[in-house]
Amino acid sequence: MRKVNIQKLFDTHGVPYVSQGKNVKKGHINVACPFCGDDPSFHLGINTDTLAWSCWRNSSHRGNYPHKLVKKLLNWSWPRVQEMFGQELVQDLSDFEKMAKSLWYSESES
Repeated sequence: MRKVNIQKLFDTHGVPYVSQGKNVKKGHINVACPFCGDDPSFHLGINTDTLAWSCWRNSSHRGNYPHKLVKKLLNWSWPRVQEMFGQELVQDLSDFEKMAKSLWYSESES
């Protein structure tokens, strides 16, 4: 994965964030969680080094890769997100999607 300066990306595209305050860990920036839909503050923390992210309000809003978050915050297409990070697309799949994908591949190999 290409190293991306998330603060510079957000500055360039006008995404509001905070880099200090009582709810911001050292080495993180926080944005309003786009998955909550009604985040009145900056409850989603992003590690500026690893780009892992997690919401303080809803623990299911998290990921180890920034793709899904950047797509949602910037309203970008998957190909544009893939181009930004310089790698094949990494998507967080639900357990159901993982099972369906494994079944699809096992049937198509027969």
